[in-house]
Amino acid sequence: MQSSESIIKFAEAFTKAQAQIKFAIKDALNPHLKNKYADLPAVIDAVKEALNSNGLSYMQLPGSMPQAAMLAMTTRLLHVSGEWIEETMHMPLVKTDPQGYGSALTYARRYALAAICGVYQDDDDANNAVNRKKKETISGTDGYFEKCDAATQMMLVGLRDAIHDAMSRKAVQEAYAVAHEVQDDDHKIALWSLLDSKARTALKKEGEVQRTKAAPPQPQEK
Repeated sequence: MQSSESIIKFAEAFTKAQAQIKFAIKDALNPHLKNKYADLPAVIDAVKEALNSNGLSYMQLPGSMPQAAMLAMTTRLLHVSGEWIEETMHMPLVKTDPQGYGSALTYARRYALAAICGVYQDDDDANNAVNRKKKETISGTDGYFEKCDAATQMMLVGLRDAIHDAMSRKAVQEAYAVAHEVQDDDHKIALWSLLDSKARTALKKEGEVQRTKAAPPQPQEK
């Protein structure tokens, strides 16, 4: 996290604002997963009045990392005194066209603003995917998601949603490519713990297909 040299006045104002921040209303429906979640306008509605009434405002500044096909989103909270804090998160671009960029931008703005303000999104929070009934728990993955920092958790949730979206369109190769954007082994396990059983099964099968394609040809007997 970055901040101004002093955040004394900011901290006092933000403490008051956070006491007034509401839960984000679950007013949007994911057509693929059939679950309701708090969209970007709902998150803004939950925080804006509380922030502004305490001399606080926010800015969200998008950037890009073309080499890595990533979107960078910096969210800054400002106080009228000039004090501020900010954090930058990175969201993978599943598609590098305007539609893909816009989708990632919306995801990043929603998750980053909710995270920095402490907004709780009950049924679209990644912890719900981890804290399911024991019968749905995947052996060996417990705790990996919780050990990730907030920015990584948001990135992994974005990847999970992109994978589930691709699966709903039967674009298994696209989902497989998204899953393999994660390089860190612990992050791979954390992402795996967020996926539903259908997605995991499909990715395993696609992995077998890809390994078969990559295997060197067997010499023919003469």
